[in-house]
Amino acid sequence: MGKNKRKRSHTKHVFVQKKYRDALFRRIFNEKPVLLELYNALNQTDYDDADELIFYTIDDVIYLGYKNDVSFIVRGTLNLYEHQSTLNPNMPIRGLIYFGKQYESYIKQNNLNI
Repeated sequence: MGKNKRKRSHTKHVFVQKKYRDALFRRIFNEKPVLLELYNALNQTDYDDADELIFYTIDDVIYLGYKNDVSFIVRGTLNLYEHQSTLNPNMPIRGLIYFGKQYESYIKQNNLNI
């Protein structure tokens, strides 16, 4: 009789590149008309002038390690949108940091005396 052959199970490991999904989110919503459409859908508004949007997205180069997906001001209100594909329990503190950095940038750019 032949040798006892075991079936080998080959498990393939799949590694998800979260940056690609993040980059896709940022690419799609980096266009003002599309972002305004998202804003209107989330806030039940019907704004139609995409030029009212002012981007305030934090860039990693400026803030050394801080980077967010999409943030903007529309009609005087600062908005921050983050794409999360998995549960992220530290998002509240990251949101606080992002908003602080964005307000700091806004204050400097507009020469406001606080």
